[in-house]
Amino acid sequence: IEASRIRWRGRPRRGACAGALVAALLVAAWPSHAAGRADEECSGHEGRLRYGFYNDFRPLSYADRRRRGEHLGYEADLLTALEALDNMGWSFARRPIGAWPGIWLLPATADYDVVGGGITILASRTRNAAGETAIAFTDGHVAFRQSLLVRAEDASRLATYADLMYTDRIGVVPDTTGEARFLQLTRLAYSDGVLFAGVRIDTPRGTLLANGGEAYRITAAGATANLAGRQRLHPSEIDKPTVIYMAGESQLLPALRGGDIDGVARGEIGNLTAARASEGALRMTAVDSLAEHGGFSVDAAAAGLLACLNQTVSWLTDGRRIGFAEWLADDQVFMARAAAWNQANELILAPGEAHALNLAELFARAASEVRAFEVQSEDPAVSATASGGMLTIEPHVNFEGRATIIVFATMVDGNRIALRLTPQVEPTPRPTVRGWRLTLRNESP
Repeated sequence: IEASRIRWRGRPRRGACAGALVAALLVAAWPSHAAGRADEECSGHEGRLRYGFYNDFRPLSYADRRRRGEHLGYEADLLTALEALDNMGWSFARRPIGAWPGIWLLPATADYDVVGGGITILASRTRNAAGETAIAFTDGHVAFRQSLLVRAEDASRLATYADLMYTDRIGVVPDTTGEARFLQLTRLAYSDGVLFAGVRIDTPRGTLLANGGEAYRITAAGATANLAGRQRLHPSEIDKPTVIYMAGESQLLPALRGGDIDGVARGEIGNLTAARASEGALRMTAVDSLAEHGGFSVDAAAAGLLACLNQTVSWLTDGRRIGFAEWLADDQVFMARAAAWNQANELILAPGEAHALNLAELFARAASEVRAFEVQSEDPAVSATASGGMLTIEPHVNFEGRATIIVFATMVDGNRIALRLTPQVEPTPRPTVRGWRLTLRNESP
């Protein structure tokens, strides 16, 4: 929003500048479905949250053993930006977790409040072994697509999943979307995870033969008990690959470089990063067309915490417009968004000072979409009027403190949307102009 569109009435702001004005109004890009001010949604969730993270997913989320297990990566920086948000009072006690299977269910226990680490959001993962809904996922904050990582000399031969033969050994980590999606893409399993008839599975208890039935199923949420500890999966046809199981992500690259496997089936983020770091030795191929999203998990009963995380993470990712690629180009991108949040905490005015803003821009709507505006001030000492598409706020010359103003926009389609503003009136305002976080709710029946 251009600062030149803002009109002032009354004495000028001391120390205000166009840059501060633009920063203050960046919040108008907040998605229109946001419900409730973040500080209201998050009431009662301040303080230290127990956060568990998968420690072996570079560069998304990992523990740096050279730094005493410090949490690093994309999600680590996202959490650090959450801690930097004014008025939230958050800190995350971060605990690395080495075991992947079922990690997303840990917030349903007494030991964790939030869990992350590159977890793909799947409805099947919200349920525990008894089939009960145990956890809920936040909205997705990072996109995942599956792919293959191969040695450079094999890149043209293994360009697609259809190129794979039984002589090609592909490494996967069990109970991941990398495994489950790979089995589907190579026609070793149906879309529901049931293995094709004739597939042989090596386990610590011997080799099993899938019969095409429910007793042999592998999904990203887990597998049937008889397939626990699976070591190798043999195809029933020569035009399908052999699957080799690794205990964790850190084992995949050494096995590929050492010739123990011919490819790695996992997400695009990990494979692309490894290919770039290999100085041409490794190549990413066979990128899946299906995009999934990763998020954090919380206890199913923690509705307030879930709503709070959704609002704040949406702000930091700019409604998912900022993701892994943007972070990779600038690892301070989330802290920059946190700084904008902190600037947009509240509207600061001096007694008797008027402030005018463009209403269409406040609602992030084109003027042609709005039929009429109405304004309601909950404190008679602060007047608020809407005229000519502008909102003018003016506190009484003797008024100090916080006030609430609600602006209603009636849209041309009949919907009515409310925007809540909370100006703070101070005798000596701070030397920056601030804005507000949008509180948009649909008022239509």
